[in-house]
Amino acid sequence: MESKWKVITSQEDLDKALNEPCCLLGVGAAWCDQSQVFLRELERCSSSSDISIAWLDHDILPGGLGKLGVRCVPMLLEIENGEVKERHAGRPSLSQLHKMVAKARVRQLEDYQSSSYLLP
Repeated sequence: MESKWKVITSQEDLDKALNEPCCLLGVGAAWCDQSQVFLRELERCSSSSDISIAWLDHDILPGGLGKLGVRCVPMLLEIENGEVKERHAGRPSLSQLHKMVAKARVRQLEDYQSSSYLLP
C-alpha cells in the first residue's frame, strides 16, 4: 500500500490536498510541543492508510487557514471534496486518530461505490 503522506509547503499544495476526494489535514506549529507529537503520530497513521493525510505548519500559510476554521494548533480536519466535514481541536488520542482515519476510509469507499465508475 502506497502512503499518501504529504507535507504542505505552498498554497498550491494546500489546494491539491483540499481537492482530494478525502483528506485528513493536520495543522500544527514548529514551536508547539503537542503539534510535534501529533505530527509524528499522524505520519505513522499514514503509513497504514490509503487515504490522503497531510501536514501543514500553521506558520507557513497562516492566511489561508481562517476559511477552514483553524483557530488553534494542533488541529485535525477531515476534508471531503474541499469541504470540512469534521474538526478536532487539540491533539487527538491515538484511538481518536485511528477512528478518524477509519471513518475517512469508509467515506472514501462509500463515495467510490456510489460513483459512476462502477457498473450497475
